[in-house]
Formats: sequence, structure tokens, C-alpha cells
Amino acid sequence: MKMEIWNIVLAAGHSTRMKGTHKLLKKFEDETILRYTVKKISANMASKTMVVLNRDFPELESEIRDLPISIVWNPCPKLGISSSLAAAIESLSPACEALLITLADQPEIKVEVMNEVITEYLISKNPLIITSYRGKIRHPILFGQLYFTELLNLKGDQGAKLLISANKEKAHIYYEDEEAPEDIDTIEDYRRLLKRRNEIDLCR
Repeated sequence: MKMEIWNIVLAAGHSTRMKGTHKLLKKFEDETILRYTVKKISANMASKTMVVLNRDFPELESEIRDLPISIVWNPCPKLGISSSLAAAIESLSPACEALLITLADQPEIKVEVMNEVITEYLISKNPLIITSYRGKIRHPILFGQLYFTELLNLKGDQGAKLLISANKEKAHIYYEDEEAPEDIDTIEDYRRLLKRRNEIDLCR
């Protein structure tokens, strides 16, 4: 059986800090943030892409169901990120040997960074590869099978932070000498995202 690395895209939040439209339905590059980000993540070296959604927002599924991905529904999204990770782990194929965890509200995540993390895993086989942006640990983060049970048993909205903290000395760290991709949680975050995009276009 050929072993695989899967993208896990977390997209089951309630978007409570973004007034009005769900943050993942905001427009970016003529698409929604969700579709744009999932397409970008799916372009990396991983074998498959799984997106974890919230049934309270069925319109999110409509945005991505035509893409070459699998969709998993988080049955208890109010329990936080840990419940999305558990839903993903429970839906894995036995062929999956590692997970690359990403967030759907980070459209500026780079394919190159994701591929560097995956490559680091393929070379080292270290079951924990974390990304450090100028000293700050952010996504993407890769977990090997060694940590699947612990990910399944996480509680609350801290995600894998405690697991990472407890095992940081064992991890391999990929260093990126630039700012981390920003979470788009509020209307101010969204406006900054559009401003950065416009500034890039002006410099071309």
C-alpha cells in the first residue's frame, strides 16, 4: 500500500468576529476566500486534500464541492478546533501517514512553504514539522501517524498548540524569513488583505 500525505484544511468555524457575510465567503481574487485558499492548498505536493466544514454553513460546501477534494462535516463545531481535527482523523484512510494542517482563512499561505514542509518530512520522516515565521510558530504544521491518536483526543479550541508545545524539542522546524500569513477574522483583517493585494498589483 502506497502511503500518502494529506492536506487537512480547517474551515468549520462560526466566523463570529466578521459581521455580516461569513469570512470565508468574502471575495478575493474574483473568488471567495474559501475557494481561493482551498485551490491553493490543493496545488501543493500532498496526495489528497480534506476540508472540514460546519453544517451551519452549507453555502461553503457549494463553493468547493466541484474541486478534487473530500469534505468532512464537523459534528460538534462549538467544541472548537480540536473537534475539527478529530473529525478529520476519524475520516482518514489507512494509507495516510502524515497530515499537513492548514487554515481556510489564510489565503496568503504559500505553496512553496507547504512543499518545503512536506519535503522536510519526506527526507527526515520526523513526525512533527512546524513552520516558524520570524520566530512565530504558525501553519502549516505537519503531523505523522505517531501523533494521530493524540490529535484525536485533543479538547477545546486550542487546536494542537499544547501538543506542539509538549513536543517542540523533538520537532523539526522549517524557518521562513518573512511575516506569517494573516488570519482573516475581522473586517479590518479583510481590508488589510485587499490593500496588500492592491499594493502587489501596483508594483507589477
